[in-house]
Amino acid sequence: MKRIAFLCFLALITPRNLFSQSAIKQLKSLAGNNSAMAKIKLNPKPVTLSWNVSPQTLIFSAKAKNLISVEDFEAALSLLNIVYVGEFHDSLADHKIQAAVLSEMAKTHPRLVLGLEAVNVLHQKTLDDYISGKISDSQFADFWNHNVGFLKDYRPVLETAKREHIRLIGLNAPPAIVHKAREDGLSALTPEERALLPKTIGEIKNPRYYAMVKSYFGEISPKELKRYLLAMQIWSETMASNVVKQRRLGNSVMVIAGLGHMVYGGGIPEGVKARLQDQSSAVILPYPPNGESQSKSEILKTLSNPNEDASQWADFFWLLPSGN
Repeated sequence: MKRIAFLCFLALITPRNLFSQSAIKQLKSLAGNNSAMAKIKLNPKPVTLSWNVSPQTLIFSAKAKNLISVEDFEAALSLLNIVYVGEFHDSLADHKIQAAVLSEMAKTHPRLVLGLEAVNVLHQKTLDDYISGKISDSQFADFWNHNVGFLKDYRPVLETAKREHIRLIGLNAPPAIVHKAREDGLSALTPEERALLPKTIGEIKNPRYYAMVKSYFGEISPKELKRYLLAMQIWSETMASNVVKQRRLGNSVMVIAGLGHMVYGGGIPEGVKARLQDQSSAVILPYPPNGESQSKSEILKTLSNPNEDASQWADFFWLLPSGN
């Protein structure tokens, strides 16, 4: 199977990146659930959900190691300040899940914003103009197709945000700045460029996340590894810093980003936690990833087994079994 660089690294090469199935298989575990999860009454049972994703929507809790009811999942969402929902950028199913979670969160979070990995901070006005109606849908489509791509896949999320009047926040660093810093270091940036990044670009401290990152790059020199790690951390730290800014304004934040920005509790969640303590948050991932074919029974067997790596990837899994 062809190996494709995981999301953070590919962002250095192209804005239209994916998290490959081979990279997904490297995931070993995820940081433990936070204290908010302990407050949730878990009631393991399969459920039918009216959200427009599939005829039967199944939510699996890593804590319960079983399916949970819609009511319990909704209760979990209502307690959270920050929700991270992973994706493959070109997966319509993933974006339908994100739209469903966004719509549900809007019911209990009056000051909700949607953070987008796909858009950098320089495009904030365009995002605001779209939600406010100052630009047409066709103008916004032109912007999205030029700067992001996969519009047909992202459309459920974007249309839900506009319908619910949820502000879109561009989380990411401008690609040109990341390229420049990767090649010549942060000191090469102009004051104006440096001002678009966090004051501190923290190192990866999550050992499992770091191990995955390092293993992906393989046998390269320490100097090259340092350059790539800096670039990756500029992406993650910038997005984390922008999430924190929204929390300090009193907003709840839902983040949609590629899986590589949130697994292991690394990436964005790690950066947020370093800057802001006592936040109730959770990672929600579609499963199996990227349209892999697994039956419901196969999925439940994997996720309910604590010895299986996949069972530890996230706090909640939105199941997409074959034929569903």
